[in-house]
Amino acid sequence: MPSSYRVRKAMLEQLDMTAQVSHVADLGSGWGHLGIAVAKAHPHIQVIGFEVSFFPWLVSVLWAKCEGLSNVTFKRQNFLLADLPVFQVYYCYLFPKGMQSLSRVLQQQKLAELTEGGSIVMPPRHLISNTFALPDHHPRSMTTMTDMYRTKVYTYHL
Repeated sequence: MPSSYRVRKAMLEQLDMTAQVSHVADLGSGWGHLGIAVAKAHPHIQVIGFEVSFFPWLVSVLWAKCEGLSNVTFKRQNFLLADLPVFQVYYCYLFPKGMQSLSRVLQQQKLAELTEGGSIVMPPRHLISNTFALPDHHPRSMTTMTDMYRTKVYTYHL
């Protein structure tokens, strides 16, 4: 289900709060609404959307081509198998089990960075989530929308 316009706008405002962003991942990009909104609002940012379902992926690819956006790419790939450390910001609108899987992947990624890098300082990363909280993490902020669902937008500093 696509994010509403108001929720997408709130999620975009969270990105405006982050500094030095060059790569953004849309985890479970669906029909491409959020990825395309980010690409349009921030033409200097490379946006990669990950989607496993064929038809939503195809629509998002065609939509991006019709819009003439060169800074957004949609991959038909499970984001859990992707190289996520290259991104400074992750967007998602996942179901609770998907959020649990993402939490595990992020914890494994952090452990691997500590093991491999030791004293290397990794750039700050942010996760902006529509509706569902990230288990085992505390949000830096949470915004409750005034829509009929009282949708929550969570922002995490990873």
